[in-house]
Amino acid sequence: MKPKHHIPFILLNIPLLLLNPTAHAQDQDKIVSKTTDAEAEKSKIDKAEAILAKKIAEKEREAAKLAKETARLAEETAKKAARETAKLAKETARQAEKALKETSDRAEAAVKEAAERGKETAEHAKQLAKEAVEKKELPKPTPDKRERPTKPEIVEVPVTEPERLAESKVSDVTREVHRDLDQRKTRIEGRKDAQSVINEILGTESRISRAEVDREERFRPRFERQYEGDRRAPEPSPDQRRAATTYYQERLRGREVDGPLPDFFRHSSYHDDKRDPHNEQRVVERIEYVRPRYLNDGRRYVHYDSRTSIPAILMAALAMNQVRFQPTREMAPIFYDRRDDSQQYAMPLPPENYRGENSWVVSYPVDEKSMISSEDILFLQGSTQFSDPYSYDVVSVMADAMKAMPEDERFVIEGHASAEGSYESNMILSQQRAEYIVREIVRQGVSPYRLLPVGYGESEAHRPEDATEALRSQDRRVVVFRMKPETIAQR
Repeated sequence: MKPKHHIPFILLNIPLLLLNPTAHAQDQDKIVSKTTDAEAEKSKIDKAEAILAKKIAEKEREAAKLAKETARLAEETAKKAARETAKLAKETARQAEKALKETSDRAEAAVKEAAERGKETAEHAKQLAKEAVEKKELPKPTPDKRERPTKPEIVEVPVTEPERLAESKVSDVTREVHRDLDQRKTRIEGRKDAQSVINEILGTESRISRAEVDREERFRPRFERQYEGDRRAPEPSPDQRRAATTYYQERLRGREVDGPLPDFFRHSSYHDDKRDPHNEQRVVERIEYVRPRYLNDGRRYVHYDSRTSIPAILMAALAMNQVRFQPTREMAPIFYDRRDDSQQYAMPLPPENYRGENSWVVSYPVDEKSMISSEDILFLQGSTQFSDPYSYDVVSVMADAMKAMPEDERFVIEGHASAEGSYESNMILSQQRAEYIVREIVRQGVSPYRLLPVGYGESEAHRPEDATEALRSQDRRVVVFRMKPETIAQR
């Protein structure tokens, strides 16, 4: 349609618009009404949603309050349970301690009663002997060179539970420490690593040393009950200790000491029973001094069946240039190709595996004249625990003598065993006992870097395993040497 034709169309519709204004207004009202209704409906929905949100918030507050109350009740229950458990544990511990104390008291009372009866029996026998002497009815004594003991008679005291637990702890700790060191000992390099290993084995703060101190406290009451009545040896006097210290000091310097041994060494040569009128006739059979088998040109030699079986403490000493390692075959001309000295020793030669292709020898320089040999240090069977107070006294005198000497002087403490038992087990036990003696000396103020513990086992035992106990006990000795310095150039 062309624009000029629009005008007539518009003019024709104007009357219609002018004739229907009401219809147009109604349409507008309907539109407004529908809009209002929609807004009202929306308002209702919003109001309902607000009410619902409010209820949800109230529920959440109630849930939070309930959770808080539940947590409080759980905490109170846990605290109450902990208090009850602690109270029950405390009561159980108290009852156990009470039972242990009662058991210990009963055992101590029984031992004391037995000791009193023994003392009464001894007094009665003493009185009878005195009466027999007065009547000249005492039979003539016969010399007895084999069966008389060199130590006071000791009462067998049953091992208590605290002693057993303390001994077990020392064994466990020693085994754990050496198991760890066996993994590390072949990797020791330099002085710092060596000193760390020495401290772990010999230091006063080492795990082994702390366990041993606890064990000594547990065993201390045993020493008070161990000797029967007047058989108990008197405590050494300060003058006796000083004389013994001076004697050890002179010997460690390599000097000869004229005259008899100091009174401190009361068990060293004779059975010292002043009540026996025939004491001078009861000299105990002794081993005459024999030069140690594995001593050659101022060096001591100890054999091992392999390099890995050499103790960690000697591996540390190697890193500090204090010992020498050599294959055993290099030592054969010195010890195995010369005359047989089996008449002097219970063991003619070490076992084959200690002389085989894979075996090694550890050696160190010593002053031969400084040698001290003591049979007075006694141990409980199969243990590193001293069996009597006198053993502590002997080690204490050793420590005093070493402390009085120059700080650059070093010493080796050797453990020796008798011939009974296996060769390997005797090597291990003698090494452990030598290390225990060194730790005891260290606890008395001597630096662990001045001491070297070495176990020889039965390699220098003089008596066969079927000899009498009195003779075999003389092979269970501790030997001390002053070590000579050895420079790297000499090695």
